[in-house]
Amino acid sequence: MKSPDSLLNIMKIAVLGAIIAILSPAGLAWGQSTADDSPVAGDSPVSEDSPPIADDSPPVPVDPVFVLIEPVLRDANGEFIDLIFDENVVFVDGEPFGFGNLLDPGQYQVTLDDYQGISGELDCEDFAYNVNPISGNNVLTVQPESAIYCSANYVITQRTSIKIVNVVYNNDGGTLEASEVEYTITGAPGFDVALPDRQRVDVAPGPSLLLVTGRFDIPGYSSHLRKCVDRNTGEILDASLLNGIDVPIGAKVQCTIVHNDLKTKIKINTRLINNGGGSASADDINAQLDGYPVNSGEWITITPGEHSLTFDELDGYFLQRFDCRQVRGGGGLVSNDTVFLEAGAKLVCTITQNDYATQIKLVPIVRDANGKVVRDVTPTLTIDGATVAKNVRTTVDADQAHTIGAELAGYDTTSTTCENRRDRGGFSIDGNDLTLQTGTVVRCVITLREAASY
Repeated sequence: MKSPDSLLNIMKIAVLGAIIAILSPAGLAWGQSTADDSPVAGDSPVSEDSPPIADDSPPVPVDPVFVLIEPVLRDANGEFIDLIFDENVVFVDGEPFGFGNLLDPGQYQVTLDDYQGISGELDCEDFAYNVNPISGNNVLTVQPESAIYCSANYVITQRTSIKIVNVVYNNDGGTLEASEVEYTITGAPGFDVALPDRQRVDVAPGPSLLLVTGRFDIPGYSSHLRKCVDRNTGEILDASLLNGIDVPIGAKVQCTIVHNDLKTKIKINTRLINNGGGSASADDINAQLDGYPVNSGEWITITPGEHSLTFDELDGYFLQRFDCRQVRGGGGLVSNDTVFLEAGAKLVCTITQNDYATQIKLVPIVRDANGKVVRDVTPTLTIDGATVAKNVRTTVDADQAHTIGAELAGYDTTSTTCENRRDRGGFSIDGNDLTLQTGTVVRCVITLREAASY
């Protein structure tokens, strides 16, 4: 008998013995009859010449017997393969039997399903009677108190294998080669096989054979499983990158995985902060990529590698921020005017300029009729009609005319002298109207003289 290994066999016999002991009438040994041929005290002896006595008592019921039929899968070398079988592999009198069930004494037709194209052979033994309970075309004979174990032996003679075909599209600057993509096949515990591109590898059959690899996250690429097909039958197999592949016994699996290179993109944001009186707009920054103007906030598809990124630094403004952040893939600033992007990367660069304060400071000088400085009086100083403090800078809007003035009863303004106190920007003055460029700080000295009395 071709049964599983001896240790497993002993264990199964022990289990069967325990089950049969429970199901059998108490106190009876294997094959012992329930009838007792010894005379009972008080019974009348019956002579051979006595007429037969009619027995109208009902027949004694016979207990059902537990029969175990276990599918076993081995390779062509006889090595055991751990595989969970479908319970509907074994049929008794046309009905699914499972792997173990109760049967009344009698004869039954046992049928083994061709499990995924592999035929099985039934091998049985009745340990209670030490006989083979199978006769003819898999006819199983169950006797009272039988102890039957059967193995449904399936042997794989056809190679089960898998091959991965990587298809790589480099339409947007990618440089990946299909041969660079290698997977690891993981199935049963301890099963771990490298699977290079376009190389067929033998695998153990079964559900959820997983493709495990870090290369599904190839920078700059999107990957998807196109299909898995059994080249022997043409059947499309149930498969996904997430849940793995159900590999039939003897299948010649080929899976096609597609890798598309992603577009390499950059977005440049230009921002201008006018909290110091500046009047420029973000478009005035005039950002340029490789010498071509770009619109702020728009994605631009470019080739991977280095690109120049330049912009105008506006007068009266300072560069508050210039940086790049990765949205996808690798890349960033490599110098003050150069960015680098890997294939498929997405990069956002931000240029922020902030205006220097545009300010006017009024300094009054008051003199009497003789030209001597008078210190105990203070004129009213104004910018655009609003009173301002002396010797204090006042922030104003750039590129607009601002009227400055000083008033003191009995005094006349004799001169106004202004100067730029910073090395940036500039200003112009027309009478009392003062116009400043962004970031200019102007100090104006206004001289008042006491009016002559007549």
